[in-house]
Amino acid sequence: MSQDLPESSREPGFDLEDFPGVHMAVDVAVMTVGEPNEWGERQLMTLLVKRTGEFEPGTWVIPGRFVRYRERLKDAAKICLKEKVGITGVNPRQLNVLDEPDRDPRGWTMSVGHVVPVPFYVALKAVGESPMTRDLAVVTEKRIEFRSEQQTLPRSQQKILDYAVNYLRSRYASRPDPKGFLGEKFTLSELYEVHAAILGQKFWSRDAMRRNFLPFLEDTGEISKGSVGKPAVVYRHRERDPLTTPRRVQIPSSSQIATEY
Repeated sequence: MSQDLPESSREPGFDLEDFPGVHMAVDVAVMTVGEPNEWGERQLMTLLVKRTGEFEPGTWVIPGRFVRYRERLKDAAKICLKEKVGITGVNPRQLNVLDEPDRDPRGWTMSVGHVVPVPFYVALKAVGESPMTRDLAVVTEKRIEFRSEQQTLPRSQQKILDYAVNYLRSRYASRPDPKGFLGEKFTLSELYEVHAAILGQKFWSRDAMRRNFLPFLEDTGEISKGSVGKPAVVYRHRERDPLTTPRRVQIPSSSQIATEY
């Protein structure tokens, strides 16, 4: 290798030892939508873990892990979810890279941010197995509502959360529950609640959402049970017709936006 060449004839960058090392990590924003509260509203939530080691003890963070030798990023993210919160069988999506040299006081560390949307029961199970070191926190306007005195996420993790929220918003603006928070079957009211939690209450009125999304849905022939008021029709996602292309949903105009709720 480099020792075989005279020092004077070596070109810069010939050997990887010429470059300073950098540590690599993955952080995964686990996103979900909670059950309706007493007012029938759902909330966007993220899964946090409390650090228990010598570094940042007691701090709530997005699940993260250092990348091991010859480990691919996607594998590191999956292992992180399994080890830190017990979630398996999912495929985290890469979002962004945190590369500020001084973001981690332990040393120069780059982190690749990921997002994985999961149904509420999956996130709740993860918390239930270790409630003292895991928790679900409400996300409002891309900010976390901590239950402790903590105000922000450490080491620029807030940027990962921002990307995760934008990722969900971009997909929920054009398709009915594309990440399956509601499962296979749902009512239009349940669909509205999920989209309102992600996009905001004033993104659509209920009627505007109905007009935009009905072409993507089909009636199951079932009626919801146990709901307050008139029984509601239960829908599921329509099988895509290979001979046609579903129309894109239009961003609502000012006349479509609800003024009262």
